Amino acid sequence: MEAIEANNDVQPDDHCVVTGLPVGSLDALADAPAPEQFLGVTFRCGEEDVSDRVAALLPLFLVGPRGRRGSGAAGEFLDACRQFAVWAEIAGRKTLADALGTLAAEYRAIHESPLDADDRVMGHLWHRLWPELERLRHFEPPSQKRRRPGMLRVEPQRIDGSLERVANLLVSVELLGDLQGRMATNRQTASLAEEMQGIARDLRTQATELQKSVTGLRQAPASRLLRKVRRTVQALVYSQDCQIEWELAGEDVEIEQALIEEMEAPLTRLLCRLLQQGEQTSPASRAEEPDGSEPLGLGVARNTNQVSFTIQHIGLAIDPQQLADLAAEAGFGADVEIDCRCTPDTGTAVRLTAPVNDVTRAISGLLVVQNGQQFIIPFKHINEVVDVSALRISTVAGSQVATVRQTTYDAVSLGEALGLPSAEATASSARTGAVVVQCRKGTLCLLVDEIIGNRRTVIQGIEKILPGVRMIAGVAPTGQGRLALVVDVPGMVKSRASQ
Repeated sequence: MEAIEANNDVQPDDHCVVTGLPVGSLDALADAPAPEQFLGVTFRCGEEDVSDRVAALLPLFLVGPRGRRGSGAAGEFLDACRQFAVWAEIAGRKTLADALGTLAAEYRAIHESPLDADDRVMGHLWHRLWPELERLRHFEPPSQKRRRPGMLRVEPQRIDGSLERVANLLVSVELLGDLQGRMATNRQTASLAEEMQGIARDLRTQATELQKSVTGLRQAPASRLLRKVRRTVQALVYSQDCQIEWELAGEDVEIEQALIEEMEAPLTRLLCRLLQQGEQTSPASRAEEPDGSEPLGLGVARNTNQVSFTIQHIGLAIDPQQLADLAAEAGFGADVEIDCRCTPDTGTAVRLTAPVNDVTRAISGLLVVQNGQQFIIPFKHINEVVDVSALRISTVAGSQVATVRQTTYDAVSLGEALGLPSAEATASSARTGAVVVQCRKGTLCLLVDEIIGNRRTVIQGIEKILPGVRMIAGVAPTGQGRLALVVDVPGMVKSRASQ
């Protein structure tokens, strides 16, 4: 404790000595990790979890939407730094205690001086702090980490192998169904076909249950994400006068562990910046509970194809464009759709939609052939399947359109939409069908060479193998060693509309 108290005797006149940066130190500052990289991280000092103590130090170094730091951050940082130093001294961590004591003394000298704590000075202080945080993050050796009870550790390669077996099983089911259909036309095999139909039905049920079981290995309850974000944000709220009344929804929803890790940091950043913005808003425009707390809702919901994260701050009115900018700067992935709404009556609402990992998803779709290649169009986007003889193809203003029962659609060959070489294109007279697809972005009539039939299979993502591929959602096995490309209907409709 004596070392800590002695450091507090630094006078404001010593400011230049305390904060002066030696030649070449700016290069070292450039290599330091950003403070935001430490959000949502677990820190341990020996057997003690010090995550909350570390989280209390970070707000001083975080850049807010309208400035660098909240008005109350200076006093809170000094209190948190001294309390952490006292704890470290008692715990026998003298090096950590000395570092925190020196840091508190230097910042107090800066804060009490007439000079501003600019980015260069704050970078110097951060350069002192972050190595200590890094040691705490990696302090506990992996061999000593305590495993959570009831947790099963599975290698990702084994999960991927199981998913491949599920895909093969689903393909076998479809092939058996095709065989049953052919045998049903032969009278001598009708009874055998009926028996095979029952077998196929059982296989389909087993395959579906196996697929759900295997994909569940990758999932975890959303409560892990929601509660960790709540704990981190609560510790990072700048003003001690701002008490949050949390309302968590969807804690039991199962989502992919990879998605939890991907969403944790940007979700924490967005909430922190949203609350910072709320502190700069007049109290008259904010809704508060009778006890002075501010209601904040955070929820998760999931359907077959996507996971939605919602933030609701009732009564806090922020300019919609500014709200959209805050969400865009939080660092969400490119595949996360952001929808921001703000009204005086309902307050601020943000909806974040992320797609379900394609590697773990079984789909049902229509198998078609175009230019000799098999494609699957997901049933969820199919509005109608039409025989080419029932279509009336014409050209309007230089664009091809198809009329089906007095309804006109923008029409395009699937090969042309995907940019297949024109030399391989099939003549219009050889086409046998068309598929009217629909999504939120619009409607489109796809002309195809051949329609084979329904298929249920497992889609496997290709973004890691072929990054940047457009209008293809993945690849799916169709049996006998063949693969079909799965059409990204929303991407295709959007691309077509922009032309």
